[in-house]
Amino acid sequence: MLENPGVRERILADPARAIPKLTEEALRRDAPHRGLFRITTREVELGGTALPPAPAAAAVRVGQPGRDHLRRPDEVDMDRPNVRDHLAFGRGLHSCPGAPMARAEIRVALETLIRRLPGLRLADGYRPVYIASYFFRGLETLDVSW
Repeated sequence: MLENPGVRERILADPARAIPKLTEEALRRDAPHRGLFRITTREVELGGTALPPAPAAAAVRVGQPGRDHLRRPDEVDMDRPNVRDHLAFGRGLHSCPGAPMARAEIRVALETLIRRLPGLRLADGYRPVYIASYFFRGLETLDVSW
């Protein structure tokens, strides 16, 4: 929202419709949980490639599938027809039980920010620096002005 003036304008114009779309697009683009390790218990083939014999360690990247099938994965497009087609909160039996609460927290935080600080913007010269982690995605700081 702070990087893209068009997105910001949509949020300010119609927060009830735009915030849920932005939330899903942000989760797809920069999932906070990027992956985990698993140990194979039997022979496994992924995408035509056999993994080493069990037990073998595998790094599973859950953040990547929200990007691989898109032509412009870094672009924020709140009108993607498949905007909720990401694995930021898992899927099926492995779906995060806290996902609805996390989405509600994001919605309330954004609604509060735009209501209280409608002029919120990135600080001049701000460049994002991400926490050094294989499995979690997060900013070290988010410098803003209003």
